[in-house]
Amino acid sequence: MMKITPEENENSGRRLIFRSVEKLCNHLKIVDLRNLNQLDVPVANNIDIFGILNRRNSNIKNLTFGTSNIEFARSAFNRFFAVEQPRKMENERGFNRSHLKIYFSGDYRLFLDILRNNLGEVENVEEFFSDQGDVFSNSKRTASIVSRIMTVF
Repeated sequence: MMKITPEENENSGRRLIFRSVEKLCNHLKIVDLRNLNQLDVPVANNIDIFGILNRRNSNIKNLTFGTSNIEFARSAFNRFFAVEQPRKMENERGFNRSHLKIYFSGDYRLFLDILRNNLGEVENVEEFFSDQGDVFSNSKRTASIVSRIMTVF
């Protein structure tokens, strides 16, 4: 299992440090509503969160993010498909699906509009809703209290 450590740095703010980049796990989950706005991307060794999906590290199958930062969610969505779509085209026969899950707790309608606009630019994307509710707060509901999940096929 990969160890990820949040560290404070007076020059760069809060950032994630990968302690064992060469031994990446199959699942990476980052859920930190209070501090996600302050996390640095890229992280240590010039590896950004989405860089782990490149050909050298194709064992990552699931990325899950929880955020209320609309710009981070938009960037995550766009960067994931910038990496994932070429990888799929290059490896048609042996392609293993990769999943990006974004649990968004901000202005849900704005987030859905952004994703729908971007969906027109990518192929092989299925969108569906989960009825699990708002994973961040049982008392505070967002829009229709569903988790937006984007899955690449």
